[in-house]
Amino acid sequence: MKKILENDVIIKTHRIIEIEEIEGTDFVFYKDTRDIDKDGEKSVEVYKGITSIENINSVNGLKSISNIVVVPKMYESEAIVAAISKENLQCVLNGEKHIADVVEKVNGKDYPFPENYILVLWNVGSYKIADLHYNFISIPINFGYVDGSVDNERYDLEKLLEKLKKDKNVCDRDNLKISYIPYYNAEDGRNKSIEFKYLLPNDVYEKVANMNSFIRNQYILEEIIGADDCRISED
Repeated sequence: MKKILENDVIIKTHRIIEIEEIEGTDFVFYKDTRDIDKDGEKSVEVYKGITSIENINSVNGLKSISNIVVVPKMYESEAIVAAISKENLQCVLNGEKHIADVVEKVNGKDYPFPENYILVLWNVGSYKIADLHYNFISIPINFGYVDGSVDNERYDLEKLLEKLKKDKNVCDRDNLKISYIPYYNAEDGRNKSIEFKYLLPNDVYEKVANMNSFIRNQYILEEIIGADDCRISED
């Protein structure tokens, strides 16, 4: 085979990583600047984000900075730092928006964030958030014929409805109602449900957040809502 071209390209990269600690936490904002000289042609690449001090300390050479941080209590023990506006978070707490729709990435953005934002640890696999001290932040838990078997086969729904309307942890209590289960999921004697969202206090949510979802919902119905006195006897 005839050699027609041989070319050596010299690339020089000067890398500077600047960090700003997020006070009182294990996390830092970083700015990763790379001045690149490719055979005299110069360019600059800048990467920004928030990660753990541990991740910064593990960087060497031109290795990228990982934004995945270790959070043992989260699903698969990991999360990323993300941002949420306080207005959107309140909408989540009111049951008006889903948490996955309001989480914003911090990569490429400057720090500090505007005052109307908070930083959270976000686990997309479980749709859970925590503060930067690893404490879960309570978000509404769904209940209904799928989540918790809240249906007319198991509960006196009229009685349960009155109980839920008096429970301050139920989101949007004024619009709470008994509704029909879609025909494709309905059965004889099981065709009605109450669909609702329940917002636990943070300290209680912390205790149940990692429970199996079925066990968690049954625990909340029985031990916190007190729905057992609305159960239909199986006799």
